[in-house]
Amino acid sequence: MDKNGPIRTSSKFRFFAVGATLASVIGSQTYYAITLTPYNHTSSTIIFGVFLPLLIGCVLLAITGQHVLLFGFVSLFLSVVDDIPVLFDWPRLTGIPPGVSHDAMQVYIYELSAVFLLASFCVIIWRNRPGWRRALISFALIMGVFLLSFADDLPSSAIATYADQAWYQLYALEHLASLAAFYFAILVSSGSKYRRSRGRTLDAPDS
Repeated sequence: MDKNGPIRTSSKFRFFAVGATLASVIGSQTYYAITLTPYNHTSSTIIFGVFLPLLIGCVLLAITGQHVLLFGFVSLFLSVVDDIPVLFDWPRLTGIPPGVSHDAMQVYIYELSAVFLLASFCVIIWRNRPGWRRALISFALIMGVFLLSFADDLPSSAIATYADQAWYQLYALEHLASLAAFYFAILVSSGSKYRRSRGRTLDAPDS
């Protein structure tokens, strides 16, 4: 077994895994943004808008050993499907578990997202062994990822007004910004080791 994952993987396959993961999420979100009326969900919305892209991303990133990206993907994916167009609200869609409100579901999503982001940070620190300054900067960026990914939920009238007028622009900006912050969190912790890792994905270990 290769240390990069359950199967021996080349740099090209690791990049393919990242690309296919992004394509599955962007493709499903774009499709439902065009075709789906908000809150008019069916079982296919859950399958093709949530579970299928989540499964594709988790499998591809896991078998290629990209654990930083795997945990980060799950965290950011939760923030994506929490927004329009999918608006994933499991209790409202299924009634399981009974009596769970939309607000409670939001809290669960926040907590899960934070847990996976922290898991990603732990792997970053374990692999790169940065000094405490780089570790603190990386941690601050990870916290920034969390805030940016749920920026539309912040108690701000300006954000609420912008969301009402151009929700797709706001959601695109917040998720792109959270991806950028996640990238820099990895970059800062890696230091010079990252600059030597040409041809690798962000969390591929040194040989």
